[in-house]
Amino acid sequence: MFLWYMKNDAHYDRPEIYDQFYGPLKTLPDWFMKEISGKPEILELACGTGRLSIPLSQSPERSVTGLDISEGMLNLARKKADGQKVNVEWVQGDMRQFELNRKFDTILLLFNSISHLHRRTDVEDCLSCVKNHLRSNGVFVISAFVPAVSILNRDPEIRQNFMEYIDPDNGKTVQVTDSYRYDPSTQISHITHYDGDSDHVIGGLNMKKYFPQELESLLHYNKFQIDKIFGSWDQDEFGEQSDHQIIFAKKMS
Repeated sequence: MFLWYMKNDAHYDRPEIYDQFYGPLKTLPDWFMKEISGKPEILELACGTGRLSIPLSQSPERSVTGLDISEGMLNLARKKADGQKVNVEWVQGDMRQFELNRKFDTILLLFNSISHLHRRTDVEDCLSCVKNHLRSNGVFVISAFVPAVSILNRDPEIRQNFMEYIDPDNGKTVQVTDSYRYDPSTQISHITHYDGDSDHVIGGLNMKKYFPQELESLLHYNKFQIDKIFGSWDQDEFGEQSDHQIIFAKKMS
């Protein structure tokens, strides 16, 4: 995941807790792997602790590069990859402005990482870098939630149970609750994580919500053509009941 400048994205400063929040990713669905088969040179943007880059690289025919702005996240990724037979190059960089002096068959921006790009210019800068690093026949894959009105309308004064984790400093179990405030003027959801029912803030996220027609337009006007779009990680057809946007795009010729 991508470390953003807003202070409330605090748990990215503690990668070991981040991994407990979101857990390891052991594999991607077979259908997804078939979609990117034959495109072995992969760049993952906002790779975080390597949840995706490491399992992707365990196939010997793939060469994977993981880029993230957080050195702490990358340090944990390196530690996790150490001793495994994986082929990953870890790069500290900003997905809005990077130059790796090479091109890739596949570029990935998955699991809502685009939501850390809060402004139109941020998205355009990122897409420009993607174009510069994607081969002419390459594929750019984005995945993001479809914004749900029921969630956007959550009462910001009411907390909900989120999850629990083991504090690595003292070994104690921490019950996490969260509050959710959506700002429709910016389309940013401000999520704050608390230590149980206390007012002690232990983390949070500031996530830009991208609606389907908006994301399609951003890609189109930045010279990407959507090749396929699915509505779930079960490869469901995209439609009004979809909760995900899983987009396979190509550069316009």
